[in-house]
Amino acid sequence: MHMTPLHSKPIRLTEKKYRVLHVVKDDKMGGVKSNLQGFINSDLSYYFDFEIVIFDVEKLRLHSFQGLTEPDLIVYHPTCRLKGLPDLLRLKTRFPKAKLIIHEHAYSQEYEKHNVPQVWRFRNILRVFYRLANQVVAISQSQADWMLKNHLVLPHQLRLIHQCPPLDRFTKLSPKSRKGDLILGAYGRFCTQKGFKVLIQAMEQVPDLPIRLLLGGSGELERSLHQMARHLSSVTFLGQVEDVPGFLERCDAVVIPSLWEPWGNVCLEARAAGKPIIASQVDGLVEQVQNPEGECGLLVTPNNPTELAKGIRIMTLASPWQLRKWGETGKLSTRGGHHNYLQSWKELMCEVLH
Repeated sequence: MHMTPLHSKPIRLTEKKYRVLHVVKDDKMGGVKSNLQGFINSDLSYYFDFEIVIFDVEKLRLHSFQGLTEPDLIVYHPTCRLKGLPDLLRLKTRFPKAKLIIHEHAYSQEYEKHNVPQVWRFRNILRVFYRLANQVVAISQSQADWMLKNHLVLPHQLRLIHQCPPLDRFTKLSPKSRKGDLILGAYGRFCTQKGFKVLIQAMEQVPDLPIRLLLGGSGELERSLHQMARHLSSVTFLGQVEDVPGFLERCDAVVIPSLWEPWGNVCLEARAAGKPIIASQVDGLVEQVQNPEGECGLLVTPNNPTELAKGIRIMTLASPWQLRKWGETGKLSTRGGHHNYLQSWKELMCEVLH
C-alpha cells in the first residue's frame, strides 16, 4: 500500500507555525498519552507547536492558566462533565480567538447503558459541551453513530478519526506457533469496564481445556479478582504490564471482555501484533474485529461468562491455519493506521484554523 508522507521536503502551507494546546485530565492519560506522544514526535510538529496542560481534578482548575501562551487551537480531552464546564468556558473566555476541538474518548452507547441513570440529563450536558466546539472528534464509527442518532452533535461538527498511536513495536513481533497449552492474554485496568470478573468466571467453566490465562494490570478490583481466581491454576496474574509488546509476544490470543469500549487500544495493539482476538460485541470493538480486511477473531455477548467460555472453547479448538489467518488479518488491518491518523488530524486542524 503506497502512502504519501506528511511531507517529503518540508514545505509549510503558511509561514506561521500554529500553536495547539492539548488539555488533558491528568498525567495518567493512558491511551490519550500514547496518542499525544505520537503527535509530538511526528511530522505534525513541523506545522504545529504542541503544548499539554493538565486538568487538576481536585481543584477543578487549569494549571498555569495565567501563564499560557495564546493558542490558535485548543484540543479538549477530559470527559465532558458538568463540573468541568466552568473551566472550559473560562478557557474560551481567556482565549476568545482560539478554535476548539473536543476529542471524545470516554462516552458511547454501552457506556450510557451501564453508567447513566438520567439519560436526558447526560445527553443535554453533552449537547452543551459539543455546541461550544468548532469540531467534535469521535474515535469509532459506533461512537459517531450514537452521537448522531441521539442528536448530541450537529453532523457538520462531527469528524471520525480512528485512534492509532505508533504501532511499530507491535507489528515487528514475529508470528508465534502454538506449543502445548493455548496462552490467552488479557490486560488493562482492573475496573468494572474491562470485564475481567466475567473473564475469570468464564475460565471456571472451561477446566477441561488446555489453556492458560496471563492477566496483566492493576486497579481497584485487584483484590477481588485474585480472590475469584484463587482456585484456578490456569490463571496467572502478572501485575502491571510495562512491556506490552513483550507481553503479547508470549500470547497465542488476546481476550477483551469489556462491558463498554468506545474504541479499545488493547484491541488495536493485539491486531498489530498479529494475535487472534476474542472480544465483547460492544462499541468500537465490533468494527475492529470485523474490519474491512475481514474478521480477526471472535465477538461474544458482553457480560456473559457462558458465552465468553464458548468463545474461548472455539479459539482453543481452532486449527493452526485459522489462528494464523485471524492474526494475519488483524495485522493487515492496522497497516497505515498511524499515518492515516496523523493525516486526518492534520487535515482537520488546518480546516478548523483556516
